[in-house]
Amino acid sequence: MKQVKITWLDHMGDSAWIDQESLQELMPAKAVSIGWLVYETDLALIICSSYLEPDSGSIREYGGWDLILKSCILHKEEI
Repeated sequence: MKQVKITWLDHMGDSAWIDQESLQELMPAKAVSIGWLVYETDLALIICSSYLEPDSGSIREYGGWDLILKSCILHKEEI
């Protein structure tokens, strides 16, 4: 697997009450994630921070994973 650094715009939401002026000032957070590229499609990619090496006959498992929509990605680089 390749290690990648992804710079992307993260969505946000909250259930708290907020006035319209404050709401209109909100902007997406610019996030940076580094991880192992697990899977990639035309729509999204999945990275993880850790994985378990499979023993014979077992399935590889992933931890600390993120699914990031490609429409939110600003920059992707292999590291």
